Amino acid sequence: MPSAAAQKTERPRPGRTARSRSAALLLACALAMASALAGGCSSKPPLPPPKPYEVPQKADSPQAVKWGYAPHALTLELNADPELNSYDGYSHNVLLCIFQLSDTAAFEELAANQGGIRKLLACDRFDKSVVHFERRYISPGSQTTLVLDRAEGAQFLAVAAGYYDLDPGMVTRSWQFPLKVDQEGMLFWKSDVYSPGSLQMDLLLGPRSIQRMGGD
Repeated sequence: MPSAAAQKTERPRPGRTARSRSAALLLACALAMASALAGGCSSKPPLPPPKPYEVPQKADSPQAVKWGYAPHALTLELNADPELNSYDGYSHNVLLCIFQLSDTAAFEELAANQGGIRKLLACDRFDKSVVHFERRYISPGSQTTLVLDRAEGAQFLAVAAGYYDLDPGMVTRSWQFPLKVDQEGMLFWKSDVYSPGSLQMDLLLGPRSIQRMGGD
C-alpha cells in the first residue's frame, strides 16, 4: 500500500509560477515591439492619391506647362514575341515595371548597370521622382492594351523588364510625354500656346529585349 508521502503531489510554488508568467509576458511584449519597429523601418511612404481632374491651362512656353493629373492620357500597346524571355529552349513570362516620372535622372542611373536594374524590378518608389508605379506580367505571344491615367507631375514614362539576361540598354526604356502645341490670336497676332499631351506607345517585347514599334 502506497505511503502518504508517495501519494502527496507536489504543487508548484506560487512565487515560481508568477515569475514564469511575468517572464513570458515580457518576452511576448518584446517580440511585438521588435516586429512593430521592423515594420515601421522597412515601410516606405505611400504615394499621394490622385488629385481631381482639372482642365489643363495653356502656357506661353514649354517650361511654364503645368503637368497635372489627366485620365486616360497614356496608352500602351504591348506585343510579346512567342519566344519571349527565351532561356534553355523555352519561353517565359516577363515582369514589366511601369513608372511615371517627373525626371529621368535617377532611373537612367539605375538602368546603367545590372545591380540598378534589379532595384528597378522591385517595382516601387526608388526615388522621389517616381509619381506612379505598377507591375504587370506579360506572357509569350500575348497582346495587351493598357489605358492608364497620367499621374500628377508625370512628364516621363519608363519601363523595366525582368528578362533572364539583364543587359543594360536592352531591358529598360524611357520616353517623354509630348507637348500639345496650339495657336491663339488673330492674323499677325497669333502665338503658340502649350499644354500636356497624351502618349501612345507600341512596344514589342522580344525574346531578349524591349523593342519600340512606334508611338505618338
